[in-house]
Amino acid sequence: MTKYYRDFKSSSLRKLQETFSGASGKRPANPASPATITLSAPTASGSGTSQITSKVDHFLPSGNFSVYNGASWTTFFNTGVQYYQPNASNTDKVNMATLAFRYEGSKFELMARSSDSWTIFADGELVIDSPIQIPPAAGYAVVRLTVDFGTRAVRNIVCYGITFGFAGVSVGPTDSIAPIDLAPQVKIATMSDSYGQGTSSNANGGPFAEAALALVSKAEFPLLSFSAGGGSGYITGGTGGNAFLARVPNIVVGSPDLVIVAGGINDSTTGLAAGVSGVLSSIRTALPNAVIATVGVWTPSTSYYGSGLAKHDIILPVLQTISGPWIDVDVTRGAWTNSAGGTGRVGPAPWVTGSGKVGTTTGTGNADFNTSADGVHPYSPDGHDYLAGHLYSALRAGLLDL
Repeated sequence: MTKYYRDFKSSSLRKLQETFSGASGKRPANPASPATITLSAPTASGSGTSQITSKVDHFLPSGNFSVYNGASWTTFFNTGVQYYQPNASNTDKVNMATLAFRYEGSKFELMARSSDSWTIFADGELVIDSPIQIPPAAGYAVVRLTVDFGTRAVRNIVCYGITFGFAGVSVGPTDSIAPIDLAPQVKIATMSDSYGQGTSSNANGGPFAEAALALVSKAEFPLLSFSAGGGSGYITGGTGGNAFLARVPNIVVGSPDLVIVAGGINDSTTGLAAGVSGVLSSIRTALPNAVIATVGVWTPSTSYYGSGLAKHDIILPVLQTISGPWIDVDVTRGAWTNSAGGTGRVGPAPWVTGSGKVGTTTGTGNADFNTSADGVHPYSPDGHDYLAGHLYSALRAGLLDL
């Protein structure tokens, strides 16, 4: 089996291996000279107040930019503006997407939406040191997000939006904007519970987005598509209403090279094997050459270790019945396994140690700093960054060994 995978690698696997092997493995550093960010007041109609004199609008569905979202657009309307988002259904949403364009000028605007969050790069560097959180407002309020560099230059702009209500990009009358070819870039889709939602203090995709951002450089950037639902899992619908199987069709749109499936903490062991089999088989049928990676089961403190191990030891045998290439990341044992027979260790075992949490420390392990006060979710940003570092290392090692 090992020889088969190493002799007959799919294009997805080759692209992933090339990208991971050439990446720095570190999230891009904060900028020495951050851009100035301005948010317009939210407005319930029209296109909002612009900071650009004599602006030129590039609206969807056409527009001189590239968008990857892994799901078909759903539209909603604002007087004078047609906005788009990856999927409007709260029960089946893909809530992260990628926007890219080559821009010459000093200042551009994204026509975004209230409550959205954006992480923006220029030539592989963050434009500011944290994601841009747009405040909530009633309905689908329009907000113009202005990025002002202060100097005119040609830059490759890559934007990651979560929830991602989006109408287009506005530039100055003498500026230019053009799409960037997305074909060379790796495509990563993630289906998860609330661990994939994150908060405004990080990339708003939790440790999965943070791990993916370690792949960003001046020339390369991953195309991300995330479906995260609080309380959900392989067999549990959670607050969104749909378990993983019902969300597979949206995740596989766009033919991602890597599909990360991270669940189990909200599931019972009863019926779990059948639920996992249905999800992984559906993904493999839709994407015969993609790498499937199961991650989990999350264990935020010692009280979760027993159930986490029991569920993981149901998930892995099911994954082993699925044709490769695949990787399993066991966060409790601090180990990875792949379909070529490779195994390895990453980080401590488990990744999160001890019985404490932020605000109620016990001095027994790193949960004091990495698990939030609710005792379940990663603390933001430290816990997300900590898990992301180990997740990146495990995925990289497992991929390069295939």
